[in-house]
Amino acid sequence: MRAVFGLMIAALFVPGAALAQGQPPGDARFCQQYAETVATASEDAIKSNPACLNPGKGVHGDRNNHFAWCMRTPSDEVQGAAVHIRRLGSRCAGLLVTPEEYGGYSIIGNGQMEQPYGQARGWDVSAAFSGRLFMYCAAVSRRDGREVRIGVDQAMPGDGSQWQLVVPVKANKDWQGRLEIDGQDPAGGAGADVSGTIFDDWTIAWLNMGQVDALKNGRQAVLGVGKMDYDFRLDGIAAAILKVQECRSRLGVPPAASAAQPPVSQQMAAAPPPPPPPPPPPANNSGANSQVIFKLRANPDLCVRNIGGRGEDSADIVLSRCGQAQGEIFLFDTKGSPIRPQDRSDQCVFINQLPEPPDYVITMACNMARDRWQYQAQAGQVRGNQNRCWTVENRAIRPGAKIVATPCRANAAEQQFDVEY
Repeated sequence: MRAVFGLMIAALFVPGAALAQGQPPGDARFCQQYAETVATASEDAIKSNPACLNPGKGVHGDRNNHFAWCMRTPSDEVQGAAVHIRRLGSRCAGLLVTPEEYGGYSIIGNGQMEQPYGQARGWDVSAAFSGRLFMYCAAVSRRDGREVRIGVDQAMPGDGSQWQLVVPVKANKDWQGRLEIDGQDPAGGAGADVSGTIFDDWTIAWLNMGQVDALKNGRQAVLGVGKMDYDFRLDGIAAAILKVQECRSRLGVPPAASAAQPPVSQQMAAAPPPPPPPPPPPANNSGANSQVIFKLRANPDLCVRNIGGRGEDSADIVLSRCGQAQGEIFLFDTKGSPIRPQDRSDQCVFINQLPEPPDYVITMACNMARDRWQYQAQAGQVRGNQNRCWTVENRAIRPGAKIVATPCRANAAEQQFDVEY
């Protein structure tokens, strides 16, 4: 059910690249949608992390450039590029949602991105956004304690979509099963066979339109996932599906809100504002946010230091001779907190996730850097998100060596630091 799009990065963004074998280029409307999609996703990523800007990989906001490339490139390759660029932006910025291979989004797992849209006969309908890009609309029912979610996404570019049914059942990835409605196969030749994917302890079933229509006319449904059956009532689902379709057609903007909002493109709608920056550290230095110095265990004469050189909004973290320069004192709660330079407490230590490694550890404004860190004293490791640790780049134990984030490893000298209060 899912289309996997190939992507030839070597020729992807080269001006004048020869037209590859494949589908013909899309029309002007298709390419306008592509340019709007990838430029908006790129702008959102760059706003979150300026280091995300990467014109060579297509992560930039030049719509004319994106449009011109699309008009001379096979449409299947363009669709692959739309996924690839959004994934690069998501990996780099950390606050955006990664699209599926077919260009759309799963309708579960993005609760922090959802906004209420409306209600329909006991179903709560919401719309979801990744930055400014519309992702999907979904309706949720919790009747009789049996939670079920149904919704439809938007595959970009173009106007493709995938209806999805989500239930709280644990399954294997790429599972296959059956959907029965009122004790029989869905009417109209839609078929009972279903497949899908998973998210944590949730099972996602991909539905065809015949199955969606059959749900609207049913009273009770059973989704068989492996050896597990999940039954649920269909009271109000016809109204819920109609509300989801309305939400999808309006790209998630409720009718009452549309008059008060500025016009949006065919691909975008207003997204929720970013969360507020973390509070400043307390004035005292006892307990949380203590004053600390990080010394390299393999050479205690070398300390970690915050330096300038990349503008007022960011700075590198490097090794330096201890006591010979400013910037080596940090504010940190070793049990888990942001890390801030003492002399720039409005900035936080952040893993600068780029499309390709290395991922440098830098400081930038705290409202853009939300990483939390823990210090493992016995291992000597400063651990961040996704079990990644401070690491001396290329194992270069010398002044000036930069600190990067790599997977934590046992007994790695380039990852071992002592904390001095």
